Amino acid sequence: MSKRHWEDFKPGAVAVYGPRLVTREEIVAFAAEFDPQPMHLDEAAGAATLLGGLAASGWHSCCILMRFVKCLFELLDERDTVLITLTSPLMIRRREAGARP
Repeated sequence: MSKRHWEDFKPGAVAVYGPRLVTREEIVAFAAEFDPQPMHLDEAAGAATLLGGLAASGWHSCCILMRFVKCLFELLDERDTVLITLTSPLMIRRREAGARP
């Protein structure tokens, strides 16, 4: 088993998760339910802002990123890797703890 510590993550390192197309319909549907601001719901309203057009909610972007992270943890879990949480000094063996991302 390999262990990953904070020091193992090098500045500038890049992780490729693959393409993820976010459609207009998905942007509007998410915004309508969770973040109904004009620039997330309407192209014209978005065009009148610094964004210059329809823009996905930051919360929507975060949700997509969290899904990528979840998939990464599952991939590492399949390799039976011991994971270290980045927000805690505690080392957690996810299989033993039964935690799920």
